[in-house]
Parts: sequence; C-alpha cells; structure tokens
Amino acid sequence: MSDRMYAYNGRILRVDLSRCTWSVETLPEAVILDYLGGRGFTAKYCYDEIPPHTEPKGPGNKLIFATGPLTGTRMPSSGRFAVGCRSPHTGAIIRSICGGGWGAMLKAAGYDMLILEGAAPEWTYLAVTDKGVAFHDARHLLGKLTEETESAIAAELGHPRPKVASIGPAGEKLVSFACIQTERRSAARGGVGCVMGSKKIKGIAVHGSGKVPLFDAEGFNRLMAEHIRTNFQGAYYNRFHHLGTTAGIPHKHAMGIHPVKNFQRGFFEGIAALLPPAIDATGYKVRDTGCWNCYMQCASVFDVPDGPFRGKGYENPEYETMWSFGANIMNSDFAGLLAANKTCDDYGVDTITAGVCVAFLMECFERGYITRDDLDGVELRWGDAQAVLAVTRQIVTRSSRAGNWIADGGVRNAARIIGRDSADFAMHIKGLEFAAYDPRGLQAYGAGQATSNMGAHHQICYPMQELFGVPEQVDRFSTADKGRHAVWANRYIMIFDCAVACGFPNAFTESRLDFETFPHWLYLATGREAFRDPARLEKIYDRIFNVERAFNMRNGFSAADDTMPKRLLEEAMPDGKSAGHVWHREPTLRDYYRVRRWDEETGVPTYELLRDLNLEDVAADLMREGILRRPQEGKEQAAAAAHNPSA
Repeated sequence: MSDRMYAYNGRILRVDLSRCTWSVETLPEAVILDYLGGRGFTAKYCYDEIPPHTEPKGPGNKLIFATGPLTGTRMPSSGRFAVGCRSPHTGAIIRSICGGGWGAMLKAAGYDMLILEGAAPEWTYLAVTDKGVAFHDARHLLGKLTEETESAIAAELGHPRPKVASIGPAGEKLVSFACIQTERRSAARGGVGCVMGSKKIKGIAVHGSGKVPLFDAEGFNRLMAEHIRTNFQGAYYNRFHHLGTTAGIPHKHAMGIHPVKNFQRGFFEGIAALLPPAIDATGYKVRDTGCWNCYMQCASVFDVPDGPFRGKGYENPEYETMWSFGANIMNSDFAGLLAANKTCDDYGVDTITAGVCVAFLMECFERGYITRDDLDGVELRWGDAQAVLAVTRQIVTRSSRAGNWIADGGVRNAARIIGRDSADFAMHIKGLEFAAYDPRGLQAYGAGQATSNMGAHHQICYPMQELFGVPEQVDRFSTADKGRHAVWANRYIMIFDCAVACGFPNAFTESRLDFETFPHWLYLATGREAFRDPARLEKIYDRIFNVERAFNMRNGFSAADDTMPKRLLEEAMPDGKSAGHVWHREPTLRDYYRVRRWDEETGVPTYELLRDLNLEDVAADLMREGILRRPQEGKEQAAAAAHNPSA
C-alpha cells in the first residue's frame, strides 16, 4: 500500500462557536486503526474531550459528527452519519445515527468529522464547504419547522445541492429528546438536537464536490453492483420496499413482544388496522421515497384527503413509530398515527420517546395521578388519536404542565414529579425510553438493553438469534448463555455503526454485510491489511463499547443502573405468545458481565481487559477516580470503590 490515504480524508473540522472560528486538524492514523469510524470516533472524542460531569446543555459539552470508511461510497445508504455527545436526556453517552445524504456531503467536502464546541452568542447556521466554515445569522429562522429550515437555508446559500441538518422548534426550546433532522431523516435518540439548540445552531449546511478515494475502486464498485443486484431481486426487497419496516409488525406481534398499553400487555386487538393490507386499503399512499443512494427506497408518502387528520406529505412511520404511536397507546387510527409522526418530525423530536411518554401519561391519567388541568384540558384516554396528537403538540411546544415535565427529561423526569408508584411503569433504562420489543420474551435482548451504554436503545443489541434464529436457533425464554448472545449482537451492530451503514438494505438481505464480509469490504475500500483481520475488528468493537462504559462510569453510572422498570422484572406478561414471563436480571446480567470480562459484582471493566484492549489510559482514569481497583487491591475494596465513585 502506498502512503496515500484511502476511504478517509484524514481531516477533522473543528468549530469554536463561542469565538466564531474554525480550524482543520489531522485525524490521527492511530485513531483510525483503533476506532475505525462513525460510532468509534464519537466514543473516542466524547471520552477524550468531554470531562466528567459536564453540563449536557452547557458550552462544555461537544457535538461530534462522524462519518465512516464506507460513507460516500457506492454502498447502499452510505450517506449516513453518527453524532455523539453527553446526552441531556439521560446524562449518559449517546450516539445517534441519521440517514439521508448529509454524511456523504461532509465527506465530499473533505472531512471525516465535524466537532462543535462552545456556544454561539446568537442564533447561527453554519455553511461548511471544502474551504471551511461560514457563520450566518439564523434569528430569522427561529420557529420554523425542520423542512422549512432546510429549504430556507438552501435557498439563501444558493448552492446547487447542499445537504442541511437542522433542528426544529423543540430543539430551540431545549426539549431534552430533540433530534437533528435532514431530508425527513432523524438523528433521533438521546437529545442531540437539544445539544445543538443549546449551542444556538439552527442548521448546518454542507456542500462538497470531492470523491472518496478507494484502494481498489474497481473491485469495490463491482462488489457493490453485485450486492445491489442480488438484493434488488431478492425476497427481502420484495417484502420490505413497499412500506419499510412496518412489514415486521405481524412477526413481532405474533411473538408477543410488540408491547401494548405501556407494556401492560402483549396482544392488541386493533393491530390489523396497522398492518400493510389495511394501510394499502386506505388508498393514502401517493409515492415511494427513501434515503440517498439506497436501492431499497423503503419510505412512502401519504396524503390523507379528509377527516380530522387531513393533510398532505405524510411520510410513513417505520416499525418503532408505528408501535410507539400505535399498539403502545392502543391506537389503531393510521391517519392519526401519521399526524403524530409528522408533528414529531416537523418540531424535531424522537418519535420513540415521544410515543412512550404519551403512553406513560395515559396510564397516569387513567390511574388519577394526573388530571385534565395538567394536560391543558385534554382527556387523555387510551386509543384516542386526537387526544394523542394534542398532547404530543403540548410536549414539543412546552404548552402544558405535563408537556413541560416530559420535555425536561421524558418519563423518568415526569415520574419524579408525579410520584406514587409511577416510576414502576415509567418505561426507560438509564433515562432512555424503550423501543418496540418486550424483553420478557427476549432474554438476551434484555441483557443487551440493561447494559446498553445509551439506555433502552434497540440498536445497541438486536437479538437476531432470538428473533430469527440467526446465526443459531435459541430458546428466547431461557436465561442460559444469553450473555454470549447479547455480546454477539453488540458486536454485530458495531459493524454498521462504524461503517457507517444502514442495516435495513445491508444486514438481513441475501447479500449482506456481516462479520465475514466486512473485512473484505474494508480492505477494498481502505487498503489497510489490519482491517482484514476479523479478530482485530472484534477488538475494535470491544474497545469502543468499553470506552463508552468508562465514559458513563466517570459520570456516576454503575451496575445499579443495569436494570429495568419493576413492571418487566415482576409483572409477568398476561397475554400473547410471551405470556407468563418476566425478564430475569439474575443470572442473565452476571453472565453478560462474565462474557464481557467485567467484574461480576460491580460491572466495572477489569484492569486486565482494559490492558488487553490497549486502554491503559482509561484504566488509569478509572483507578484515579476510585471506580476501578488497582491490580493489587482485593475484591472488597473493588466493591467499595464501585459503590462510592467519589471516594
């Protein structure tokens, strides 16, 4: 291999918003080799540059955008990017992945990463090109919805094809789970849009004309052509192109893991109205759409011609949102679901968190814990789509008492205020609301959720063994060997988070990106012999995960946070195909710790593990702060240190 860099630009664009200055620095080769890209880069730079206990909404927090080695190539969905920070919603580390083409354009402008630090003195939008950064007054854009903001910035700049990432009014108002939007795609989870709002950045336009240099461009492009051709003709495309991941609802509901009524049940009598045949029967769909450079084109646009939710340009919700504003609130009105989804996209908030929050408020209202006075007069009853839309708007605009409780920290914060036993059914882990899978029917998934560095984020541990029998068939209710299965799933998702790639057109298809194919794809793109070694890549995945774990532990998290709401631990599923089951924290959690090589009592990564991952500096930090025992200390001292991090 020559000295030329392939698949990376080797450049970081750093923007000091407080001083309205920017600089370009070299992305070290060691960081590339040790962290690969995407989520790896966000983990590394969050750990190194965001000191423990930094106020998430303060200028000391940083917003770190990262591409990967396959960003901007012919790989399907290669326009994606990762963004990381300390979450204002949870206090933990967060990485959020976003579709569209913004990531590819950042790469075309010549940068692998963009780091925002400080806070602008006035509302600003940024214009990024290969020449650097221009700062523009954004005060006239305040209050605009996300798509309106993108269009206005593009028109003002006059570039032929800029990609714009923006926040909506929810980000301006610092709703803790505000997202970053681009082309109707969301960097949704954990409040990255809230951090962008705290920095008074309304949008970031990127324009570049460069091309990603590949080590073996002919070989890589030939491989991608075959990959796309095979999948385009396959059964997976034929099933999922039409309405995207909505097609997965029947399978999950049949397994009894599609949560109903704020996780009170596992069967929804109204589910048929939310399945593809019923959606097709509405006649609402007007056209297909999808992400930049993706053959799947799995999104759809709908027009609702009449009724209380009449409107045009609704984009179909994917599986998670179909659930959060569907079965989880017992809503079977598809038009109302479309309207709730569009409200979240327009104002810029995470639809998963928003729907789970509405379900929590519904249960509180049913129990008499909150009243109409808390909800600006709304009777929040199960399945009432108009009430759901009204309360969703209250949340994203902070226009009611309960809306403000949710906007300031989701169900965890609202439960603190409401009190009684509401924390028992506030469905979150580490402050992040659950996605559309019930761990009572997926024990390995539960282990991955409980230990997730991000909180209840389904894309940190997707249990393919339990869901599909891939790569091996397992008993989804058994606790045996679930640590191994969960860690396998943790590592598998790292492939896509580091690439950066969407799993939908690349993971479940006839031709796929996986542990066996990824080293070859990487070598064709980068020419780095080191990336041809699957064992080295596995070490990278584990290094990233443990750096994230260390970030959290330095911010006060411990093994006590690796748990779930009481409902999932003690209330057996009453109906559906997972009836009679709870999630078993023991011995599942201990088995996960053992496989991870973490202390089985404290959940702290061992010194030996960190040394083997070349993370001696992280080990030194944890020892200095009393979290990790020194090699010569006994187990009793380790347990004491883990339970008293400030000692």
